[in-house]
Amino acid sequence: MKDQRSQSSTSQSQKQLPSRKQQALRYARSRFRKVWDVRGGGLYAVGYILSFLFFEARTVVEEISESTGLGDFLRDQLLGFVLRFATDSLANMVRALIWPAYVVDLYPRYGIIALVIAFIAFPKYLKKPIEKALFDE
Repeated sequence: MKDQRSQSSTSQSQKQLPSRKQQALRYARSRFRKVWDVRGGGLYAVGYILSFLFFEARTVVEEISESTGLGDFLRDQLLGFVLRFATDSLANMVRALIWPAYVVDLYPRYGIIALVIAFIAFPKYLKKPIEKALFDE
């Protein structure tokens, strides 16, 4: 009888505590929410976040591809990688801030038109569903 009570109380306490995955998801959502609010919570914020993630992923891929092997990367370049990644992250933040310029530069004729349409359509059709999906808890 005593074992059943201790097992049931243990299982109830495990259900109440969030898993590490849930904690990580909550943390990521709170960080995303801060960036969302600081950047205006619209298309500009979405563009900033997506472009920052793109630039960060590209930096990691470039650093790994420039190493001669995984052992070399881990042994010789780990400290340099950390330092370069930190400085590159700052540069990526600046690049992400001017993401509309990259869109216009990539497609000069249609980039401006696409940005104007996106800035008009985003608040009407996409902002509320995105906020509901990401921030409703």
